[in-house]
Amino acid sequence: MADGDKMQEQVVRRLFRAWDLDGNGSLSHTEVKRAIRAHPALRKHITKEVGPHWQQLFDDLDTNHDGMIEEQELADFFRKHGFSIPLTLVEDVIKSTEQQQQQQQQQQQQQGQQEPRESAATPAAATMSAPQQQQQQQQQQQQQQQQQQQPQDESTVHQQLLQEASAILSRTPRDGSTQLTLYQQPPAWGVCSSSPVSIAIQSFCTFHQIPFQVVNTTNTAMSTRDVLPLLRVGADRVLETPEAIFQHLSKLSDANDTNGSSGGDETSADVSAYLALVLPLFNIAETLVWEEAGNRVAVGQDELCTYPWPLQVLLAWRRRVAARTAAHTRRQFQPADVEQEIDDIFCAVSAKLATCAPHIVANRFTFVDAVVYGVLAWALHAPLAVNPFKSRLERFPVLLSFYHELQRILD
Repeated sequence: MADGDKMQEQVVRRLFRAWDLDGNGSLSHTEVKRAIRAHPALRKHITKEVGPHWQQLFDDLDTNHDGMIEEQELADFFRKHGFSIPLTLVEDVIKSTEQQQQQQQQQQQQQGQQEPRESAATPAAATMSAPQQQQQQQQQQQQQQQQQQQPQDESTVHQQLLQEASAILSRTPRDGSTQLTLYQQPPAWGVCSSSPVSIAIQSFCTFHQIPFQVVNTTNTAMSTRDVLPLLRVGADRVLETPEAIFQHLSKLSDANDTNGSSGGDETSADVSAYLALVLPLFNIAETLVWEEAGNRVAVGQDELCTYPWPLQVLLAWRRRVAARTAAHTRRQFQPADVEQEIDDIFCAVSAKLATCAPHIVANRFTFVDAVVYGVLAWALHAPLAVNPFKSRLERFPVLLSFYHELQRILD
């Protein structure tokens, strides 16, 4: 190992120890990401070094899949991807962490000094507060009983997810009290991001020209598909069930139609809906291109059949997809142009699936399986007055059988 690599590894190890406040030698994914977010300079550097999707990339830290990140895993991760962190940033993190610890210790000492003084100065008051203490204990017991009656794992996941969603929302500009924010898993990870509910929400909002924004959360505590997606209305209201979400969206779409604020004719709305579907279709096209023999030099053949795919390559072609989609959006698209694009990609995907079967690794679909499934679900269930995608899919029995097979596994 070169001297520079050794120096950088020492820097990374110092950074880990600064994050490991309890000294047990391990951190969760959430702890690592929150530690990075807590230091703007460090976060800015990592975003510049890794890219805007660094939170997705850091999910690859847990190499032994035990749910925790050790010091050696963090050092190996930075060395493998060639990332570097300036020593000055690490020293700032250490100083900030030490200051926080000192403040906490001082607060604890002050509280410890105040308690004996209060108890020694007012023994009668302690006697008088006994009924109040008994009332507090009863309230705590009632709260514990209520918590035990609820599914403990679901309530914990729900609470942590909402806390992270609130933190993300607080850093994003708000557009009035009725702004819609859809929370889902990042598009590159698992079937959740391509669930029919999440896809239908985006398609519905796009078709009816309802303003909304999407927040991709990487909450590592989420363990079930049933928690996401959720829709936040303004700052306080959260809609979790598909019924509540679409009931609210239906009211908004009716209000738009009544006020005449739909803006544009039916053809324009259809083009917007088509474009909303084209983006994931481009993802599939780019994925198929990436699989060609010329692009397999960067990774081993065995890595093509594992989950997740090599993340550096994944993020690189996703950036190309974004640029390509932006270029297409600037053009004056007609429905016929998009239909031809869809037919071409359906043909390519059908030919690819005819030679390989879907497979699951570690109880999760591969990236290609997840994206294809999500696109097919969108095409079959898009809330359009006239759904041209469904009739097109019927011409590709391989795609339909693929969708039904994955749907059977999910059910």
